[in-house]
Amino acid sequence: MADVSRCSRGSLLGEEMVSQLVQLPLECLGKEFPWKLAEVQAGEMDAAPPRMRHPAFHGCFDWHSSVHSLWSLARSLRLSPGLPESARIVEILDERLTRQAIAAEMDFLEQAENRDFESPYGWAWLLALAAELSSLTSPCAATWQEAVYPLAEMLSKAIGDYFCRLSHPVRHGVHSNSAFSMALALDAAHTTGDAVLEERLLSRSRDFFAPDVHCPLRYEPSGTDFLSPCLAEADLMRRVLQRSEFGPWLAAFLDGDIPPPPRIDDPEDPICGHLIGLCFHRTWTLWGITSCMEEQDPRRMAFLRAAQEHETRGMNLLFRSGYQGTHWLATFALYCLSWDEPR
Repeated sequence: MADVSRCSRGSLLGEEMVSQLVQLPLECLGKEFPWKLAEVQAGEMDAAPPRMRHPAFHGCFDWHSSVHSLWSLARSLRLSPGLPESARIVEILDERLTRQAIAAEMDFLEQAENRDFESPYGWAWLLALAAELSSLTSPCAATWQEAVYPLAEMLSKAIGDYFCRLSHPVRHGVHSNSAFSMALALDAAHTTGDAVLEERLLSRSRDFFAPDVHCPLRYEPSGTDFLSPCLAEADLMRRVLQRSEFGPWLAAFLDGDIPPPPRIDDPEDPICGHLIGLCFHRTWTLWGITSCMEEQDPRRMAFLRAAQEHETRGMNLLFRSGYQGTHWLATFALYCLSWDEPR
């Protein structure tokens, strides 16, 4: 058995599993309805089908899930260029990531009524998509990257502005959690060389979270969580603090043992099914946290065991979650299983 205490998750993710997971975003991106509206409609002309309102990012139930499903396609293509699904992946990325489609998305986000649409979660996933495209070696990747760049540039400024005007971080375990989106955007900024956004996020992360102590892990999860508030924050701060700072900060911050994997009585329920995503989120955050802990830290092996237990629970339930789950959970599973050592 591989020594998983110090290897990347990507090295353990085989092509067969990538192929199995990528089926889910491929399916949902072709499924225009059901569609969850999360926008403000200013008039009758705005009551258009998703494919017209959002030519790049429709399908998969909502805008942010469509964005990160395209991230899943790009990540799958990078992990396994020889996938049987590669031709279909390229076809969809060619269809969605065009200058015209992205320009329409930008026009929508510039409307006064929708300037905060999908902030910050969907914005962070868009930046992650742009970063993933920048890492692709596919012959078509440069075209996709060029098409997405103006929107990524727009949302880089927008998300930086958002966190600079936010007086207090959002700490709950669903979409608007600040630490999760900051970590996702920070990784994207580092990958694409966006030094301005990187510096803004590093600064605001310290402002928000450096003084924190005694995060009550024993209170987690809430019934709708797909993110762990405590672990999201620790996973962000291992990116922000120097290694010599992170150990003492973590010792003062994490209060108690990692909770066991959550009980999920109805995986097809859209609310209960959030807890499947929590299993994956706890897994990759624990991998990230332990990678920055000292080898002799007495909690390190307990954290790694907890990560394995959560990953197993998530994978056991992923394909039993129905469309309300599979339209987004494949991204969380792929992100989790392709986790790599931090920068």
